[in-house]
Amino acid sequence: MKAIRILVVALLSVSVFAVASPSDAAPPGDSNVVEVSTVAELTAAVDGGARRVLVAPGDYLIEAPIDLTDIELVGLGAVGTASVAKFIVDPTSPDLFMTPAVWVSGTVLIENLSFEGLVHPVLGYVGSAPAVPGIDRHSITIRNSRFVTADFAARSSFILGNNEAATGSPHTSVIFEDNYVQGGFLGIAVGNFFSTAPGAHVDATIARNEFHVPYTTILVTGQIGGLNGSVTGRSVANEIYDTNRWTAPGYGLSVLGGTDDVFNPGAPGGSDARVNWTSTRDRFINNGIGIAVWGGHRHGDIWGPSMGNQVRAKIIDPYFENSALRDVDILGSSAYEFLPANGIAESTIGPGNTVEVLLRQSDFDGESGRVWIKNAETGDGLFGRFDSPVPPMPTEPSYGNTATFTGSMRAFERTNPGANAIPAAFFTGGPS
Repeated sequence: MKAIRILVVALLSVSVFAVASPSDAAPPGDSNVVEVSTVAELTAAVDGGARRVLVAPGDYLIEAPIDLTDIELVGLGAVGTASVAKFIVDPTSPDLFMTPAVWVSGTVLIENLSFEGLVHPVLGYVGSAPAVPGIDRHSITIRNSRFVTADFAARSSFILGNNEAATGSPHTSVIFEDNYVQGGFLGIAVGNFFSTAPGAHVDATIARNEFHVPYTTILVTGQIGGLNGSVTGRSVANEIYDTNRWTAPGYGLSVLGGTDDVFNPGAPGGSDARVNWTSTRDRFINNGIGIAVWGGHRHGDIWGPSMGNQVRAKIIDPYFENSALRDVDILGSSAYEFLPANGIAESTIGPGNTVEVLLRQSDFDGESGRVWIKNAETGDGLFGRFDSPVPPMPTEPSYGNTATFTGSMRAFERTNPGANAIPAAFFTGGPS
């Protein structure tokens, strides 16, 4: 087995059958395009400034992180077959402790590759590098690749966006398409992470992927553990399976304004972020909850509150099959404590989080749809919201947060046949 240094921040399991075309071969005499078949050649190409690296089929052991900056990394084999360039993470390596396998910055393409073996404490297969001096524009494309790991073996597969950006207006564009992702805990997270730059922005497209992740598949977040930031983007025609294999029901797609870092007690919440997301023709099969849209979220009183976030979402033509609890959750703000003794004061639940969602042409696979909306859901223990398929929907207490559906109640009922009744107070257009 070959040994190689590779830096990756996210873990995805992807089964796509793709074969590199003959045009991918390195042109004679082009020093910017390098074809490699050994660890030494791959390391030399990445460290030597090659702009396009073509990786021959074979196994490559990732024992330390590698920094991919302004480079294309393309496999020459066929993903999903034995003839594939496969990167295998070595979780016993001290160089991969609490870091992703691959850091990405600048303009990066990862295509037609296979990754496997991700295990905690390696943080993921691919992740956006912390703020890089002199580089405030990033374009990350990951496509036609396969990412597989054991269920719950790692926290996340991919963490892509603006990471620890404190100044300026960093902009990250993410394209994640035609991949296969399996296992882990969280699939792909896109957004702003621990950033305070007022102009931080992420634009993301997540399209035509197949996911089998046991808890949360796609997390879109305006801000985790920081201030400011915005996200716009879309998820299109993804197949999202099986987020119902943890103690609490998992989520197929979670669109979130701001939250704290659950793994860092005492950290601030995520506040003053803006998110605008469109989901079109995404399919949710065997999930705990298909789609959740949240303004702010707080994990307990030892984390900071998340306030002043604005989330707008359009959910068009979704398909739900066999959701264990609900198909759609809409919450202006939510909080729960991991320890019931840690009650959260009402004054710290929000305030100022707003969510507005357009939901149209839902297909509940011939069953009764289960949709839930509240202005605020507060500290009732980790499993309080999971006690009933459709809990009550009072408008108060709201603690200064709002959640609404775009349009009228009548339009909602007409375009989402089979959905349960929603109180008229939650519609921007009232009952008719």
